[in-house]
Amino acid sequence: EDRELVDTPVYCKASSDELVYQPSYYYIGHFSKFIRPGAVCIGISTFSEKLDVCAFKNTDNSIVCVVLNKNDFDMEFYLRTDNSILPYTAKAHTIMTFIME
Repeated sequence: EDRELVDTPVYCKASSDELVYQPSYYYIGHFSKFIRPGAVCIGISTFSEKLDVCAFKNTDNSIVCVVLNKNDFDMEFYLRTDNSILPYTAKAHTIMTFIME
């Protein structure tokens, strides 16, 4: 592998001119698909260090909640809204998005 230690969404392998897409490239695409320009971060979860959770309010008043599981194991969690508490499982190495309109 001719890759140097880089923290970039996309890089080019010098030996083959091949573009390599890192996981962060896909995370950025995922966020930009659901969290629209002008959105405001309305919360993050610190309930568990094992899941990364953040919520945004879009200008159309929809709420977007993103859950990232970077672990090698599935994680059970509860998504709490003003009206309900719902159980979910975040599979290992997945990102989930919930949209509440």
